[in-house]
Amino acid sequence: MVGPWWKSSAMGIDITEFRKTQAALKEANEQLEQSVQERTAALFESEQKYRSLSSDLEVRVQAHTAELERKNRELQDFAFIASHDLNEPLRKIQTFIVTLPVDGNNAQPQ
Repeated sequence: MVGPWWKSSAMGIDITEFRKTQAALKEANEQLEQSVQERTAALFESEQKYRSLSSDLEVRVQAHTAELERKNRELQDFAFIASHDLNEPLRKIQTFIVTLPVDGNNAQPQ
């Protein structure tokens, strides 16, 4: 026996609207998943570019640092040589002064 008609009609509910909603929800989930994958790929690509630029910049900084250190050594060498060259005449003058007589009476005519 099937039962009273009102009970059996309740079992025959139209689920078309439910199926449509379910399909729309599935499509929205798939679109969301695709959007997440696209953003993840874009983020990965952006990160790769950042790492590449960072690496290039590090290489350039190291090269500039090495160049500055080389130039600094050259400047120090030049300063040492210039100082030595400028002090040498002063040393000769000091040596010459030491050999001069202390008083003017012992000076020899020229």
